[in-house]
Amino acid sequence: MREETIYQISDDLLIIPPVIGKSVTNMLWKNVFSAIKEDISAPHFGIMKILNDSGEMHISQVADALQIPRPQMTLMVDRLEELGYVQRETDASDRRSIIIKLTRKGKNTFHDWAQTVREGTNAMLDFLSDDELKDFADSLAKLRDLVIKIYRNHYVEVKE
Repeated sequence: MREETIYQISDDLLIIPPVIGKSVTNMLWKNVFSAIKEDISAPHFGIMKILNDSGEMHISQVADALQIPRPQMTLMVDRLEELGYVQRETDASDRRSIIIKLTRKGKNTFHDWAQTVREGTNAMLDFLSDDELKDFADSLAKLRDLVIKIYRNHYVEVKE
């Protein structure tokens, strides 16, 4: 039984991420982010979401959370800083480390964008019944939690 389940999971892990990633991202970008007039990408929005939820963080922690390579993360933070949405600070306890946080403008802009995303997501999912919507939300939350658990377990094993 476990072996069959592992086979099913391995097949689904090859198919589901690209399907979800491409279809949902395309729908959100076409229907939602087109209303946002800034030159940003989904990862920019992800950086701002993490900072909004967590406050200030080391740039490396945000990169790890979003699985963004460090050089790409630096460029993305550069862009957000140019727009006035984030600011960098040197970590007082380790001057080699950089902390980033949302500016007031970044917080206000993020909240406006988040509302736009919620409205767009609502429009995208309005054909689902209440039960289907609840199942979808519960499934996504469970998937998120399990993927984080798997990632952390793997990450800890690699670090040791």
